[in-house]
Amino acid sequence: MAPALGARRATEVLRYLALHPADRFTLSELCEALGIGLAAMHGVLEVLESSGFVDRDPRSKTYRLGPEAVVLGSAARSQHD
Repeated sequence: MAPALGARRATEVLRYLALHPADRFTLSELCEALGIGLAAMHGVLEVLESSGFVDRDPRSKTYRLGPEAVVLGSAARSQHD
């Protein structure tokens, strides 16, 4: 996967999760919703989870925005009234 493609996919995942803040999604659901293959999505989620932007529930194996997304959102809010 090219670096630019990986970055684009990561932003697509973050945007999708931000548009559905009350929901959690499985790997397969995210793949289907975003049209990203399983292996590529797994790689994107692994990076986002390790950096705290995505949180994975080990029981349900579902994903949602992580605590680092709060930091990013707060900074963006302070810069854009």
